[in-house]
Amino acid sequence: MSIISQVTDQEITISPTADGRLPMPGDAVRIINNDESDTVYRDGKIGIIQGIVGKAAAEYMVCFAYSAFRGRQHPYSLGNEYVSCSGGPVPWIQIDKLEGTDETVDARFWRWNKNGPAADCASEYVMKVPVWNWHFSR
Repeated sequence: MSIISQVTDQEITISPTADGRLPMPGDAVRIINNDESDTVYRDGKIGIIQGIVGKAAAEYMVCFAYSAFRGRQHPYSLGNEYVSCSGGPVPWIQIDKLEGTDETVDARFWRWNKNGPAADCASEYVMKVPVWNWHFSR
């Protein structure tokens, strides 16, 4: 079932899955790939969806072999929390290509501590996030 329900020149209408969920920034994406010779998009590899936390989009950048920042630009800012990753590969994936699961995975993130952006002012943490499957094919 497609979760992109309508596309026009002006907007994309996104409908949640049957159980009311949408892939969101910070969620995990697992590669499902039957090509055992593929060394880049290996079966079972986990990536993280990048973007503004809580804001749905029709497609996302998903970073595999990642280091992921999840937080605000400064600990005392009132701005949105976002997820920004480095690593790779980093494909753009349309959300209708992601299949929901009932699984969660422990994902490792980092954020600025109370002193804000500066050398040695980051802290790492782990949180459980939903897993979405991506059936990869070339």
